[in-house]
Amino acid sequence: MTDKAFANNTIVTVPFKSYEDGASKNDDLPPPYESPKIDFSSGWKDRWFMIIFWLHALIVLVIGLVLGLPVLNSVYIHASSNLPDANITDEERNSFDRYLGVLAYALGGATAVGGLTSLATFFLLQLCAGRVIMCTLIIVIVIEITLVVVLFITVHWVACIMPLIVLIITLIFMSCVWKRIPFAEVHLRVGCAALHSHPSVILIALFIFIVQFLWFICWFLMVLGIMHAMNGPMVLVANKDTAVTTDIYGTSSLYTTKPMPFNANRYETKRPIYGITQNSISYNTQHKSLYHREPQDNQVLRSIVGFLLLLSWYWGANTFKNIVHFVSACTLGRWWFGNNGEQQYLLGTSTKRAFTTNFGTISFGSLVEALVKAARSSAERESRSNILACVAACLLRILEKMIGYMNDWAFIYSALTGQSYIEASRSFIELFKKRGWTMIINDTLIGHALGMINLMVGLTSAVNGGVLVYIFTRNSIEGDAITTITIAAVLGFLIGFLFSSITTTILSSCVRTVFVCFALNPAALGATHPEHLQRLTKAWSKFYPTEFTASGYVDQLPNYNTVENI
Repeated sequence: MTDKAFANNTIVTVPFKSYEDGASKNDDLPPPYESPKIDFSSGWKDRWFMIIFWLHALIVLVIGLVLGLPVLNSVYIHASSNLPDANITDEERNSFDRYLGVLAYALGGATAVGGLTSLATFFLLQLCAGRVIMCTLIIVIVIEITLVVVLFITVHWVACIMPLIVLIITLIFMSCVWKRIPFAEVHLRVGCAALHSHPSVILIALFIFIVQFLWFICWFLMVLGIMHAMNGPMVLVANKDTAVTTDIYGTSSLYTTKPMPFNANRYETKRPIYGITQNSISYNTQHKSLYHREPQDNQVLRSIVGFLLLLSWYWGANTFKNIVHFVSACTLGRWWFGNNGEQQYLLGTSTKRAFTTNFGTISFGSLVEALVKAARSSAERESRSNILACVAACLLRILEKMIGYMNDWAFIYSALTGQSYIEASRSFIELFKKRGWTMIINDTLIGHALGMINLMVGLTSAVNGGVLVYIFTRNSIEGDAITTITIAAVLGFLIGFLFSSITTTILSSCVRTVFVCFALNPAALGATHPEHLQRLTKAWSKFYPTEFTASGYVDQLPNYNTVENI
């Protein structure tokens, strides 16, 4: 009732100033409130990048189906035909079926526990986000101290040097950010409140995860087909007197094989195998091989193809991931601006925008990030043998972090305003410069806390899966039981981590959107959720009084000194 009364008596109608009108103008006074408006008449943003992305996706699909599927089918047929004959008893078959059933129950339990734990963690963040952040920091310290002690007792004191340095750095970081935990808590609680009001965005995230998995399958088939086309025929299992031709990693070979005596106990062949060097011929009494190196041009071609394959994977994966980020930002915009946002932030509308009018923007930014990721991966592959590649990999990793960080904010601004990628990147930087908040947004507390929550939920699901399998298999053969328990625990961890990461990824996007919305128009939150505006205003006044005063909001917003402590 209070919210409705407040909304009825408060009118926030401030036109949005476009980037073209205010980008080059810096007034002495802080800029007025800006209510974001989306101009649908301006058409599709960055449409050429959208067209290129879908053409690229179509090429991946066609190559995967035309070249990849036949290779996968031939490998399966070849492997099936070379399986050794074995007499499987009914008892062994029943035991195998029983283990599969137990594993299925364990995975079902791990899925249920992962989902329930993620849900419980979400509600816990709403109630006491600050304490959760404190607990995650303390857990990190305890883990690092335990690691140092274990290495000192079981290995050697020298092995403790690097973990001890990491522990000292963590303690310094913790001492610097401990006082800012209440500030991070307020923003995290706002993000939780928005997600609690619009939980259906989690379904969009689950759908995108399925799309990413399908993308991985298509990309893998494409890689399999291209590698087979470049390497030529390849036989994995050679039988007696079988001629085999292979072309792997730039080295071609032609050889014939016959059975070779093998000592299973010593794991070594009884007959010597001579080393093979470049442009040399190596013979074994019954194993004759001819090797030659590929020309340098072929190695360059393989490097280029490898880079393009990595670029394809990163571009697709980043694009679909950023769609969730885009829709999450729209969700918080709907919660923040309420009816003033008209229909632009509805879940259906925002999802449609993410796949249509603003898909080019998402593809553009994702392509920039994918280029750096692919270059970094290529440099890391050569870093073991080339010091320049090692240096380049380090520099590219830093650049990758910077571009990813900038993209997160640019996509939020694009989601709220509908601007193109370049316009949104410039606009959000200009906005935070005007507010004087360029250093405040570099807060990593929430990211560390959410990452630790993912790990804890994953471990909880792993323990649950392992315990369930142990209960059903404790009277079975020890080796088989241990293997099944290990598999169930690993899969349970992955399932729990996945469920938690979906929620925390949306929360992270919502928290960052809080900064942008608060910079655009904090008064709009007073018309929809005044209690959260009170907490935000009090937090900013307490922890960043200089920056908050410079933004001009102190004189424009109500005085909330009588509000309860944060």
